[in-house]
Amino acid sequence: MDHLTTGARASVRPFVLDELTPCEPTSPELDSPRSRDAADTVRIVLGRTRLRCSDALRLTSGSVIELDCGADEPLEIFVGDELSALGELVWVDNELKLRITQRVKAA
Repeated sequence: MDHLTTGARASVRPFVLDELTPCEPTSPELDSPRSRDAADTVRIVLGRTRLRCSDALRLTSGSVIELDCGADEPLEIFVGDELSALGELVWVDNELKLRITQRVKAA
């Protein structure tokens, strides 16, 4: 399957978020065996794909990369290399934010 669309072959329309419910910002603690004071990388994953090196080198402004998920699927939130939570995009004070929808217990 070709995961890369470029140039005239692309039939692209902007992704428009449905009505997002405004919410208050919160700071839920995520369970992790790591110390809560230790700095670590937090990664938010929207989707995944695999590209051949030759396809990656062809990427230009306007290129579209197909991901393995739908627009309504939850985002994955990793702390370090560990999946810690799932979330969704929300609007807070006219800013796009991430709301935790489900915490994932460490294995």
